[in-house]
Formats: sequence, C-alpha cells, structure tokens
Amino acid sequence: MKRYKGFIQSIFILMCFFLGDHSVMAQIWVNNGAQVTVTDNALVGILGSMQNGTVAGPINGNFDNAGYVWIDGDCINLTDHTISGMDALSNNAVFVVKGNWDNSGSFNAFQSTVELDTSITQLITGNSITTFHHLILKGSVLYNVKRQTIDAFIDPTGTLQILDAELATDDHLMEVLNPDNGAVVANNGFVSSLGNGYISWAMNSTDLYQFPVGSSLGTLRKRVVQLTPGSSNANRMGVRMANVDATTENYNRDEKEDEVCEINPFFYHRIYRLNGNDNMDVGIQYVSAEEGNWDIMVNWENNPAREWSYMENSFAGPTFVSVADWTAFSDTAFAFGRRLEADMTVNPNSICPNDTAQITINSGINSSIILSWLQPVNPSLPSGPVSLPLTFDVSPSQTTIYTVEVTSNGCTIILEDTIVVESPSDLSINVTPNPVLICDGESVTFFADTSGGGPTGMIAWYVNGVLQIGEQANTFVLDNGSQGDIVRATYTTQAGCSGEVSSDLITVNTIGDLTAEITGADVICVPEGQNIPLFVTVNAPTGTAYDIEWSSDAELSCVLGCTGTFVQPFVDDSAYVFVTVTPIGNESCPIKDSVLVCALDLPGLFVPSAFTPDGDNDNDLLAILGDIEEFDLDVFRIYNRWGELLFETNDFSVGWNGTYKGVDQELDVYVYYLKATHTETGEKTDKEGHITLIR
Repeated sequence: MKRYKGFIQSIFILMCFFLGDHSVMAQIWVNNGAQVTVTDNALVGILGSMQNGTVAGPINGNFDNAGYVWIDGDCINLTDHTISGMDALSNNAVFVVKGNWDNSGSFNAFQSTVELDTSITQLITGNSITTFHHLILKGSVLYNVKRQTIDAFIDPTGTLQILDAELATDDHLMEVLNPDNGAVVANNGFVSSLGNGYISWAMNSTDLYQFPVGSSLGTLRKRVVQLTPGSSNANRMGVRMANVDATTENYNRDEKEDEVCEINPFFYHRIYRLNGNDNMDVGIQYVSAEEGNWDIMVNWENNPAREWSYMENSFAGPTFVSVADWTAFSDTAFAFGRRLEADMTVNPNSICPNDTAQITINSGINSSIILSWLQPVNPSLPSGPVSLPLTFDVSPSQTTIYTVEVTSNGCTIILEDTIVVESPSDLSINVTPNPVLICDGESVTFFADTSGGGPTGMIAWYVNGVLQIGEQANTFVLDNGSQGDIVRATYTTQAGCSGEVSSDLITVNTIGDLTAEITGADVICVPEGQNIPLFVTVNAPTGTAYDIEWSSDAELSCVLGCTGTFVQPFVDDSAYVFVTVTPIGNESCPIKDSVLVCALDLPGLFVPSAFTPDGDNDNDLLAILGDIEEFDLDVFRIYNRWGELLFETNDFSVGWNGTYKGVDQELDVYVYYLKATHTETGEKTDKEGHITLIR
C-alpha cells in the first residue's frame, strides 16, 4: 500500500476493510506508516474506527493532532506507533472517541483533550499505560461506564472530568498527578473500583480534595471522600469505595471494640497513604435517607487486635462523618459506626446509714435509652425506656454496688458505681514506722493504713499535740525530727458520721549522742617499715549497739568489728585510714573519722598523696612533709590535669588550701612539682607526683 504524508485541514473519512473472519465487516481507517498531521483548527471526522499503524507496517505511523478529531468507533494505536496532541503550543487539540481508547504504542498528550463520549461501555485499554492531559468522560445516559483494563494517568497539569459517567478502574489505578484541588471534577459521575483498584491524587496544599468515588455494584451509590492535608508538603493518597459488606472482604463487622456497637453493613471505604506523612482531616459522605444515621467513624486495626476501632474525636455532621488530624493510614479500611456513650455517677459516693445519695445517668450522643438493672434487684429503680439525663435518689442501708445495662439503637453497655455506707464502728487506722529511730535532724515519713471510712475518709496528723494544717493525706513527712517528738494520726469517716479513731502515739528517738574518733594526730608519719597502731573511741547512748568497719588503701591488720588495727603505710606515699561506726537498726546514720598515715624514707621530703580541704581543720592544707629543716625550698607548684598552674610557693610553712583565685577546686587528681636544696651538701632534690583532692 502506498505511504503518504500530508496535512489535513477538514475531512470526513469512510473506509471499509475485511478483518479476520470475512463474515465480519467493520469500518476502519488505517494509517499504515504515514506521517499524518491535523493542523490547528482543522476538523477530521472518521465514520468508524481509527487504527494508527499496522502490525507489518514498514515504518512507524505518526498521527499528530493540533485540531479536532472525531472518531465514531475505536481509537487504536498499535505497538511502535505514536499519536500526539501535536506540541505544547497546540492548546485546542481534541480527540473525541465514541468507541474504545486502545493504546499499545506511544501517546504524547501535550495540551490535548481526550473525550470518551457515548452511551455504551467504553474501554481504556491496550498494552501501554496512557498519560492523559485532559480526560473528559461523557455520556448521553446517566452513569455510562468507562472501564479500565490497565492503569492510566493524568499529567501534572491536566484534569479528570467525570460528568454523567462511571469510571470503573476495576483492579487498576487512575493516578491524578496534578496537585491542584480542582484537577478532578465530577457532576453526577464517580470513580468505582474493585479489589485493590483506586483513584489516587497528588497533593501539595492544605486545600480540601474531593474524591468522587461510588459504585454501581448492587445498589447505585456515590459517597465522596474529602481529604485535607495538614501542610503543603507533598502527599499522595488513594481512595476506593467498596460497595459491599466489609465482612465479605475479611473486615469482620463482628470484630470490634467494646464501645463500638454497630458498623455500616452496606459499604465501606479504603483510603491509602501512597506518599508523604502529613496528618489528614478525613470526611466520608453519607445519605441518612438510604443508610440511616451514623455517629462515628471506625478504622480496621491489624495490631494489636484485628478489629474495628473507634476513631477518637470523629463526629457526624449533616452529610459527612469526619475526623480531624488522622495519622494512621497503615490500616486502610474505614467505615461508619455507632457507639453508646453513657456514664453513671453517684453523689456523694459515701454516706451515713439512712442518708440519701443521687444517681445520675447521662449520655453524650444518645438521649433515648433502655435501662435494665442487674443489681440490686429493686423495683423502685427507674427502668425500661427513659430519656437522658436521668437523676434519682437512693437510700441504701449498706454499701451497695449499682450495675445497670444500657441499650440504645442496638448498642449495649454496662455501667457500674458504688455507694459506701459508713459505720463509725468499722473505722481503723495504723501508722508505721513504729517505733522510730532516726539520725538527729533527719526527716522521716509516716504511712497511715486506714479502713472502714469510705474511699477518701479524713486523716489529720498531729506532732506533739499540734494539728499539722494541710497534712491530710495517707503519708506525712516530719522534717528535722528531734528526740522525744510525739506523732499521732486521727481518721474520720468521709461523710462525717460522728466517728473518729486515733492511732498509737509514735515516739521519735534519735542517735545524735553517738560519736566515734580515731585517737592520735590527724597525720601520722613513721619511718619505712614501721607499723602504726590505730584505735577508735566510741561514745554511744546506753543500749545502742553498733558495728565498726576500717578501710584504707594501705594494708590493715583488722577490718571488721575491732576497736583497733595496725597499718603499714607505703614508702614515699600516704594513705587515708577510715573508720565507720554504724548503729544497728539505723544504717542511714553512720559516724566516720579518718587519719592520714605515711612512711618516711629518711632523710628526705615527701608530699601526701591526698588531702581533704573541707573546713573541718583536719588535713585541710597540702604541704611538704619530712626533713624540711635540712632543706631550702626553691619552688613548690600545683597543676590541674590540663597543666594550669594553681598554686606556687618557696616557703615550707605555706600549704595549698584547695582553691584557685578564691574558688574551691573539684574532687580530682592534681600534679605537684617541688625542687629543694640541701643546706649542708648543696644537693638538689626534684620530685613530682599526683595528689587527690577529697571533699
């Protein structure tokens, strides 16, 4: 067949071919490999189907349209062939197709419009995904079906206009890449889907996006989903309306939280988060005349339990059930639900015998309910159909649990509360600890164990007979306890039923008279190899038992339970020896004393390895020890770990007090350096080492 190239301005084409079985005759125009261009404002009408290319065509067929092409049948684009909307400057290119859109080649939409317009079912089909610019779906009869057998896209500046037609994506996707919230327009038309099919929409604003989803499966329904992103970040969401009972698709309506009593049996929605992480305001349309009224929105959860759960703060408006700032789109099933919201309160919850309390039953969303009392069995209690709120009086003779079953619109919940009837004879109070032994000036916490006065009876605390105002809890803290303090608590019924009991009197004992002291000087230095005997003197109140424990870096002859010990200090070094005396039964009040011991490698000079500048006049200065009368001090310096000079002297009588520029230095290890000259021999002595500052 002869190939041709030309520009078409206005023409109608009618051609007849025998295809396959010769008993079937169809009208079809075939481009067998030519470059066909429809110029701007040109009109081309094809009274039949159009096929761009042939399977055995010698070259690719190109059909470029800058005008108006009207195809009475299918628009077929074969593999390796191209249909184009001409170029970006051709804003008026239109393809009107009365049959199927069948694309297996390349379609370059540019700024073109594709209209699928007929009263019969039309397919968006082929082997290649088509990206449309403007896609308009029309029909002469309401809800004409345009069915996808393959995914399809709307480009980032195009629109999807669903007029009086149904776009059936089936198990496929219709992806709208234009983030403008006006990119999808629907009159009476809607998008239906099956299985995992849906319409998706890219978003980049906080505008409201309306997904016109519906279904003609069974009962014809259109139920729009509204999504409003929380920011202008990029998001992409997908929506499907499932026009079936959710149970049939493995979302069992019988599996639900206790507060959810009923779930819409007619349809549910799938909402997918495909990209982004913004919260979304979600609204799903309902028509009360067709499916009744619904209070809340529910979401299917797969974890921790597979069930429908109440979406917190969801609410029903006139035409939409909505929830704000929803984040959990990992579980994609959403439906309408009902719940019974009711509560029961008693006031007061603790009374005296023969007094009266009020019971109030109220509801946030249900005003008409049915009451059935489970306990107590009392015919005087209001039951059957009632309107809320409901308040009535009761006078139980003993502590009573009130349990009622509340039913409304097929929902049932159980409410329960207790009225405590107090009897003064049942009161009791016990305070611990008892007895009390504390350090002198230490705080102690008392605990009151009560019963018989209702859940929140009155507790009052007294110290030495004085009421402690503001201390009316089960715990009481006595600050700076002193020897002989007397603590007492009283307990009164919550309702004040002329009943009060007092606890035992608790006497506070202190151990402030206990002392322990190592006898001798605070610093003891002996020649190398000599043992130092140390003794502790303990003064304790009569009857006070205690434990003694010695500790040191140096080796001790006795550690536990001894009043004396021997220590042999290290050569050219010093060590602290500590003794701790702990009262038995009150280990929080230990008494401590210490002494610094050292061994001398005479003659010579040495510096203690630790000192304690804590202001107690024991070991508060770090100074050079040894045969200082035989030397002249050239220099004695102290550095911190970063090499900063903190102290310097050339006088043996001057020591470091642990400060630098008047600021106390931290507990740490410091470095010393000394240089001295022997007064007789002129021999130089250089030493350096480490010192531990202890506070």
